Amino acid sequence: MTGCTIERGQAGNIDIIRVDGSLDAETFPRLNTLLESLQAEGRRRVVLDCDKLQYISSVNLGALLGFCQTAQKDGGGLRLARVSRKIQDVVKVLGFHKILGIYPGVEKAVRGF
Repeated sequence: MTGCTIERGQAGNIDIIRVDGSLDAETFPRLNTLLESLQAEGRRRVVLDCDKLQYISSVNLGALLGFCQTAQKDGGGLRLARVSRKIQDVVKVLGFHKILGIYPGVEKAVRGF
């Protein structure tokens, strides 16, 4: 797959993760480390901005789902924003949209908390 950049920002008490490229087996350790860091810092509300996300593997979806389920126990969660139709279809087929939530924009995802 292609390369990937993962950037972390914030909107108040909500973390925004921006992804540009493919979340595949090669980039899994970086995403997983970031999610573990957020958990260690007590950060429980995250929006993943998927505007430039080209591909996501099942292992990365699993990491997002695991973070979300842990965060929900503490009143948080993980939202997906600006998701392409191709990736939305995969998320929906797996049923993950029921847990993660898909929003048309980052601002709406932030307000969803």
